[in-house]
Amino acid sequence: MTERPVLVTGASGFIGSHLVEELLARGYRVRALVRSTGHPRFVPARVELVRGDVTRPASLPEAVAGVRSVYHVAGLISTLRPREFERVNVSGAASLARAVVKAAPYCARFVLVSSLAATGPSRTGRPARETDPPRPVSLYGRSKLAGEQAVRDALADVPVTIVRPPIIYGPRDRGLLTLFELASRGFSPEFRPEKYYSLCHVTDLVRGIADAGEADVARGKTYHLAEGRAWSAGALLEGIARTVGRRPLRFPVPQALLRLLAPAADRIRGDLGLDGRAFGDKVREILPRFWIADVTLARSELGFRTRIGLEDGLAGTAAFYRQAGWIPSGGSATGELGAASG
Repeated sequence: MTERPVLVTGASGFIGSHLVEELLARGYRVRALVRSTGHPRFVPARVELVRGDVTRPASLPEAVAGVRSVYHVAGLISTLRPREFERVNVSGAASLARAVVKAAPYCARFVLVSSLAATGPSRTGRPARETDPPRPVSLYGRSKLAGEQAVRDALADVPVTIVRPPIIYGPRDRGLLTLFELASRGFSPEFRPEKYYSLCHVTDLVRGIADAGEADVARGKTYHLAEGRAWSAGALLEGIARTVGRRPLRFPVPQALLRLLAPAADRIRGDLGLDGRAFGDKVREILPRFWIADVTLARSELGFRTRIGLEDGLAGTAAFYRQAGWIPSGGSATGELGAASG
């Protein structure tokens, strides 16, 4: 195959590995930037591997040389050392963009996978639009927003497309694994008052990312990619419980308790040199009641529609977890998913 490759960073991770599979299915020649010394577990053998790291600029020219487009998925979601958000999500993204300018003169598109955390939560329950003034509430969200701007600044002559996913789930995900593990052990949190979230199965997400990377209309645009409805935390947790075949004991998590935890966590200073803000940061992301994305733009310009419903998506996720040994085997999914709010 002589066609110029597309580069995927974060290809050994949850979203990145699924995106690699989607791009291969579309006939692309895929190159992956990977940090591990061995072959990444979920990356197919026919993918070209380039060893490197976005935090090591000297390793990037080889990765981007001759590419037709870049899908930058690699990023830091959580850390016990918050300064790492800046190093990876901002400086790392900027370094990759600058490498494209120097070593990939024919690159036609840079697709940056950001996060709904860069937009911020919905203040009133109205789904957040891409055109709303960004109001990130966490260090992570602020780093993703700053990373977007750093990429735009560096790539004045290369079209940039940004996608901001909400909560993503599916096989290989570890983000919701804790909730599955708790449910398997017979426990489940109950938020008071109720919270509401946009969700998207990883298979739907990577299809949307690939579509955004191909569409001319997406040049210079930012998109939310999510289901067209919001799910209550209660409905999500009920669905998880059904997939593991349990009726868990619910333990209440009052909003007042969360408000006390964030500043208390910020004051933590341990002998290991860990920054208490890392704990408070996650609490601040849990505090808002509405993490809901408006997907009108993606629907109208990209034709984006999700195909995997929450019930089927959770069942497939649980099946993967069991097969991988991440949750106990046994149990069965019964009944239909509970009520949700849109």
